[in-house]
Amino acid sequence: DTDPRECVEVYHVHCHFETDAEADARALQAATIEFIKNSGQAVLHSFVWAEKNGPHDGSSWEFWVETPEALGHAISYLACNSSPGLYHPFHCDTGDEYSDHSGRMAWVGERDHLDLLFFSETPGYLGPKGPRKSD
Repeated sequence: DTDPRECVEVYHVHCHFETDAEADARALQAATIEFIKNSGQAVLHSFVWAEKNGPHDGSSWEFWVETPEALGHAISYLACNSSPGLYHPFHCDTGDEYSDHSGRMAWVGERDHLDLLFFSETPGYLGPKGPRKSD
């Protein structure tokens, strides 16, 4: 069995939104990051995109967390505090972008569009083999 602590680099938490909801989306990103940090966990990176970013169409934000605990804090905060019109996919980063965004993608609340044609499927990919943790 593959130990996820060895093969998952980070977890990506996203928010898709229309430009008229940008202020609400950015406020939610800041509040979620603050909640995670106040829970004793770290947020590694955060970004806001005004245009398509990979398979994420339109405007979006994302941040990365390193532990399942931090991911749990993010999911619970978004589940309790999101607004209509904000969509929250999240996934682990195993090194296979297509599989991470298709078979391993999960959502908090309602789903919206994700452009999986952005990626090429990896023929024969059977999942992470580990270890992959970077220093």
